[in-house]
Amino acid sequence: MRTIDELLDYILSSDCDAEIRVNKTRGISLIVKPETRLSSNLGTVIRDEGFRFNYSYSGLYGKPVIIFSKQQ
Repeated sequence: MRTIDELLDYILSSDCDAEIRVNKTRGISLIVKPETRLSSNLGTVIRDEGFRFNYSYSGLYGKPVIIFSKQQ
């Protein structure tokens, strides 16, 4: 298991923007903004850390925004 900081470093080194939001009732949200698509390797790493796909949408300039969540 990686720490949250290690996971963020890995995501950022994969040419994606990412941020973590913590909510006491909903748990941890991981917001990933890949340049084009999320690679299968990165998706596997995120799933292996206990995050599950929640939803996605088109952000600025049509770039994807993918929300993952994890219960604390």
